[in-house]
Order: sequence, then C-alpha cells, then structure tokens
Amino acid sequence: MRQPGIKTTASILLASVLVVGSSCSKYQYVFISADLPQNDLKEYVVDNDTVSLRYSFIRQGIAATVSVENKLRQPLYIDYQRSVTVVNNEQDAGPFFADNQPSFIAPLSKVVIRNLPLRMSYIKMQADARHDEVHFGSGKGKKYSFDAGNTPLHFRHVLAITPNEDYSYPTFHDYSFWVETLIESYSGPKSAGISNADISYLHNSNRQVNITYWSVILAACLVPVCIGIIAAGI
Repeated sequence: MRQPGIKTTASILLASVLVVGSSCSKYQYVFISADLPQNDLKEYVVDNDTVSLRYSFIRQGIAATVSVENKLRQPLYIDYQRSVTVVNNEQDAGPFFADNQPSFIAPLSKVVIRNLPLRMSYIKMQADARHDEVHFGSGKGKKYSFDAGNTPLHFRHVLAITPNEDYSYPTFHDYSFWVETLIESYSGPKSAGISNADISYLHNSNRQVNITYWSVILAACLVPVCIGIIAAGI
C-alpha cells in the first residue's frame, strides 16, 4: 500500500492543529428572567400612561437595548446622570450607557438606547455545581438552572425619565433582572440559533484565552514546519 508523502502528512497535521485550536472556543449563553410580561420577541415590556419600555438582551455581554416610547403630547427627557445599573446589590460606578445616546424624546415618538456590556468575562461555575447535559446548537452543552434567590448574577436597571427640560422631578423606572439559566457550549451564536431577546451570551474575544495550552504549544512548534514543507513541495 502506498504511504502518504511528507507533504500530505504535513497538510493533514496542519489542518488538525488548526481544528484543535478553533474547537476549544467556549460560549456561555445566559437566559434572563424578570417579573415583567414578555411580547412575542421575548422582550420584557413595561407599559403605563406615559411611556412604553421594551428590554432586549440579545447582544453579547448582557448588554441591554431599551426602546423608550413617549406616549405624551409633550417631550420627555432621559437623565443619564441619575440612570444607573445595580449588580448583585452594588451600584456600578462606571457609565451605564454608551456615548451619544438620545436624551430628548419627541412627543408621540420613540428612541432606542443601548447600555454598555454588563460583563465580558465568563460567569465562574464550580466544578461540582449541579447541571444537566443537554443538546444545544450543533453539539452538547451543560445547563445550570437558578432562581432569583441563588442566581450568580442579579441586576437592576434604573432609568430616570422626566417631562422637564431641567431634569427635575424624574420618574425612576427601576426593574430587576437575573440569570435564570446558563448553558456552556462550544456552539457559536449562529449554530445555536439565538434569536430571543431574553438570551445573551458571553465569549472571551481574546482567542489565545479560548484555546488550550497544548493547542498553543502544538501550533507554535508544528505550524511553521508544516508550512515550510508544503511551500517546499516535498
């Protein structure tokens, strides 16, 4: 039987190293819960005589997107200096919203505001934490379940809205959210089919953190050799 040549072996080895490195990229999918009604898009909804609020968390990092509809025939104003986020009972000292967010809401109109990611790092789970093995996306995942009392992440969005241009006498829209379900998986958002507004995900964008130590060593040692062999046409 004819044995594969060095060039073929090098190509296979190179492909294997790259696959090993790329397959170790872990995601955490977090399912957000709240004591608020949801619409068909799974947005959390607040409706009163003044405003209609829609909360979506579909972006990376548990970053909320909030649609604010003004139901009045007079302007409303968002006071970002008094709008905060509270995480696990601690007020976040940093900015709540990204720059250049709209603060003026015209009568009978709506604006969309986006807050900064709540966190980018993984939620650390204990090795012996109770979980279920589930099918998720294109593979398997570990599913952890919580309630409002034992969730690893509880947060409140406090949004100050006022009809006064000087931001006096605001109404504070203060609503609580928490992580109810967490799934760890190697399936990316596309293969996982994430589309509901109450699901966010965490993923470390630094690729070298996502691949294993031995993948780094293999790549550093073998990739240059493989490329050299292939280029030489051996």
